[in-house]
Amino acid sequence: MRRAAAARIKWLDLHNLIGAVTLVWVTAVGVTGIINTISLPLFTAWRAQVMPELIAPHLGKPPLAKLADIDEAVATALRALGGNVPASIVLPTQARFGTPRHLIVWTKGSTPITSRLFTPAMLDAETGKLVDARGLPWYLRMLQVSRPLHFGDYGGLPLKIIWALLDLATIIVLASGVYLWLGKRKSLRRVAQVPGQPGVVATSGASS
Repeated sequence: MRRAAAARIKWLDLHNLIGAVTLVWVTAVGVTGIINTISLPLFTAWRAQVMPELIAPHLGKPPLAKLADIDEAVATALRALGGNVPASIVLPTQARFGTPRHLIVWTKGSTPITSRLFTPAMLDAETGKLVDARGLPWYLRMLQVSRPLHFGDYGGLPLKIIWALLDLATIIVLASGVYLWLGKRKSLRRVAQVPGQPGVVATSGASS
């Protein structure tokens, strides 16, 4: 009985120590996970707010007579967003995140952190002239920053190893918590079975 109690105390100390170390990390991963889960509604809300304003001047115009030179359009977008590099191009389309009259050049930063921050530039698909190059709102910036933080993609392999170790530590905390809970229930049952214990007397009185 004493040996079992000593083992549980050691596990309790280990449980508390690892739990304290991983608490901040688990909280950060949980919060960023929630943010990533609502990414589609956030982008949809941004599109519903911004796109109608930009598309309104082109409503009712005839179909495109020609398409602007893609390379020149990308160069124009990069000049407007100095220091960024191209990530992707959305051609004129009726799809959800495009428009039928514009080229959308998505750019990103060139450093390990800013490479996770994407900024769009919208250009007239016929003339190649810049229409808008505003940054994304704060809530989408928060989403862009939280995504690599959630998956541990900022620092390459070293950070991935740290994230894996923290994952293992969290598993140990959960497993030790279950072990301690089961051990406590087992100890309570043993105490209840010992003759003369106050708990047994109270139970007997209640049943009679």
